[in-house]
Amino acid sequence: MTPNEALDRLHRAGWSVGETRAGRTWLVCEGKGRNRIQAEGRTQAEAWRRACEQASAVGRLAPCRPGGDDHEPAARRLPLP
Repeated sequence: MTPNEALDRLHRAGWSVGETRAGRTWLVCEGKGRNRIQAEGRTQAEAWRRACEQASAVGRLAPCRPGGDDHEPAARRLPLP
């Protein structure tokens, strides 16, 4: 899953999401009402994947879009609105 796909799935589930990089660590922080998650990773993609795993664990992750493919080249993806 790319960071764009993760962001899309989290936004569609109603999460307010932000990311930052601190040195060699990427952080993704999210909030939705009383639910808060914070995911870290050595890469941007790893941090977003972990954020999705945490959102899924609390039952708050939107499904992949129909026809979505984690292996689709980034150049063929449309930017998020």
